[in-house]
Amino acid sequence: MIITWLHYKVAKVRKPLWDEYVQIKAADRKILPRAAMLKAEIDRTTQQREDLLRTYVKTHPKSYFSIDAITELMGPYVFVEKAESLWAGIDPELKKSYNGKIIEAVIMGAKVTDVGSKAPAFAQPDTAGKIVKLTDIKGKYIFVDFWASWYHPCRAENPNVLKAYNA
Repeated sequence: MIITWLHYKVAKVRKPLWDEYVQIKAADRKILPRAAMLKAEIDRTTQQREDLLRTYVKTHPKSYFSIDAITELMGPYVFVEKAESLWAGIDPELKKSYNGKIIEAVIMGAKVTDVGSKAPAFAQPDTAGKIVKLTDIKGKYIFVDFWASWYHPCRAENPNVLKAYNA
């Protein structure tokens, strides 16, 4: 398939850029011209890859590879806006497949919890261990932050979370 070959060519260009970029210390990435150039090239090849995948899905709505392409476009954090319109064009029979049903469920789940969506009802213990239901505090300002202590980006975000909480 030509799309697979093109996708491979983009990945072949992109990988050494990433390999070099991650070798640069995080603090230096903001000041070194080489880091800025690498990041710009990584962004360009990322966009190129996404464009290839979108084009393939639009032109091959009955191809099982289109499901893989949509999965890749959604990414690990499920960007609904990158997948939903493409998913709408997929052949109905393909949507009934095992992986098709998974994508459908993932998109629907992501839409429910997307930024700006109404929060789903849930109950969690507060800092004192008392169970608090979201529905019990309706009409009040609510600050909810789910994070993982073992995940560095979550920990790095803590000063901003504290600032928002205090505001």
